Amino acid sequence: MTERDAIEKATEFVRANVQGLGNIVNARYLDSNWFRQNSTNCPPELLDTFHSVQSTFRSHWIVTFEVESEEGIVDCPSTRQIRVFDSGLIEVAPE
Repeated sequence: MTERDAIEKATEFVRANVQGLGNIVNARYLDSNWFRQNSTNCPPELLDTFHSVQSTFRSHWIVTFEVESEEGIVDCPSTRQIRVFDSGLIEVAPE
């Protein structure tokens, strides 16, 4: 799946299922290489957790949208992330 495909799928999902999101902030791809690179300094006491997560990790796109806010109100968080998996599954990432 290309970045463009992921953005299109996330945008369609947001239009149909999620209220109050605006423009896309960014999109990035997380795969097993990213996972390994970001866990190189894993403390020994967390290695079991690392291996557990690694065994269930699925490559996916993260598409970040701005949260539309009302004038004078600051939303927290100011963005929401939509996960687009290579399998086609799309979901709102936990806040």
